[in-house]
Amino acid sequence: MRTPRLGIGLLLVGFGLVVAVATGRAPTWSALVAVGALLVAVVRIRERDRQPQHRTQLGVATRVMQAGAFLAATPSLEIGRLRLADVAFGGAALILVLRRRSDPKDVIEIRPLLVAAALLVTGGAIGGFFKPQGSEFSVLTSLQGSHFRFLSAGVSDVIRFTLGAPGMLLLVWLWRPQERHRRAIAAAYGAGAVVSVLKSLAEHPLGGRALGLTGHPVAFGVTSASAVFIGLGLMLESSGYRRLYGALVMVAGVQGVFSSGTRAAVLIVATGLLYMLLVTRSTRVAGTFAAAALVAIAITLVAPSVFQDSATGRRIAGESGAVVSDTGRRSVREKSFELARTHGVTGAGLEYMASPHNIPLGIIISTGAIGFSGFVVLIAWLVRSHVVHARGSPLTSAVLAWILGFYSASWVLSAGWDRFLWIQIAVFGTVAVRRAVDHPRRFTTDLPAH
Repeated sequence: MRTPRLGIGLLLVGFGLVVAVATGRAPTWSALVAVGALLVAVVRIRERDRQPQHRTQLGVATRVMQAGAFLAATPSLEIGRLRLADVAFGGAALILVLRRRSDPKDVIEIRPLLVAAALLVTGGAIGGFFKPQGSEFSVLTSLQGSHFRFLSAGVSDVIRFTLGAPGMLLLVWLWRPQERHRRAIAAAYGAGAVVSVLKSLAEHPLGGRALGLTGHPVAFGVTSASAVFIGLGLMLESSGYRRLYGALVMVAGVQGVFSSGTRAAVLIVATGLLYMLLVTRSTRVAGTFAAAALVAIAITLVAPSVFQDSATGRRIAGESGAVVSDTGRRSVREKSFELARTHGVTGAGLEYMASPHNIPLGIIISTGAIGFSGFVVLIAWLVRSHVVHARGSPLTSAVLAWILGFYSASWVLSAGWDRFLWIQIAVFGTVAVRRAVDHPRRFTTDLPAH
């Protein structure tokens, strides 16, 4: 039997190099060594999950899905305007469509999310026919993903949204992941987030805000916030060197939140953690949070500049760049309310989704009443899933908590449709109820049984 010592050693090497590069005690090129150590560690993490079917087409598709999850956390990796994450997910879809149906499949609950995504797409497609002439403010699309230059902007937006939301759900429906597959996706996504943070440590970003491998500080802050919960879920659900890996992902996520200058990322983490505490009522989770809070307080007391001098800390304190940003967004938001009054029922097309830097308002002005009804269905299903699975898989609960935290902060965000979000909605938001009841590593609680 293989010993986990190699995995533990690789995690310690990766963690040590992250700290050394962050504190300036190691050259930035050593981050490459950390990347290699982390990637090998991810493979080691799956060793004990392997079963005889791992060489089948399902096993190959799972590996490709892992690559897609890694690339979803690093969306700036592209060839021209073709995102590598889209290439990976497209390859996985091809393998799953062509595979023989002999592989074991799990039960998933996809219909409510598919209805929600279909309503959003339909509303956006209809809204494109009512696009206003001579818009008074610039259009900043939020439908991240590959661009199709040979098509018109409106058609391209509909295709990208369809591939990113309902397309991702259908891909997971073809895949039918089991619990071990979900852990593999989380581990791969966490590795991508860590690599993105390592890249940010070697940056000299404009305005002091890191980009990582996302191309935008807001996207970097959001993916880092998600890494905090991915790492937490892996810690709570695992043991041994897997738990160390989860700790590494969580620490890297915190570093990314601080260096991104994205104030909404702090709100995502705070509200997501609050959801976990309120819903799980677990002494194990509460103890983990209490220990993390004590460490954070100690760091703040010993070295208060750690947060105050970070990009996020400065923007929360009201630096000039944040004031200018808020003023510009306020102006665009006021114009968006004007557009909502004239196109709130029909929508104006998906290209207006990101304009107000407010996801609910963007959905109203871009997809109208049809799309907004889909948004309501989406949120309702995610809330229901988090409550149902709160006492089941800690990883599923943690991921759903961060997604709800994201949507709680959506009134100050615009990037809501990229692969880094929908791969997690599709994989963890479709877990069947019985998975929460029968999970072998349930949350522990002191509450009496009734």
